[in-house]
Amino acid sequence: MKLLNKAKQQPKEAPVVGPSLADRIRAARDEANAFIDTKTAELKASPDGKLLPIGVLRQMVTRGERCACAVALNILAKDER
Repeated sequence: MKLLNKAKQQPKEAPVVGPSLADRIRAARDEANAFIDTKTAELKASPDGKLLPIGVLRQMVTRGERCACAVALNILAKDER
């Protein structure tokens, strides 16, 4: 009988150490937004971007994508080429 009881017991979850998943996602999103802001500022500093509003430049960088993480990954992939 003891073997059956042990088999039915669920393993206890390990205590969460460090920030929660939600906090890590927020931090990743904030880091991605900061990366996009940096790329937008670089474009603004260029001769071609100097006259355009920063919002237009950000739209050009993000290509209308609302997910900052996806945009950052796309930029990084393009930079690797």
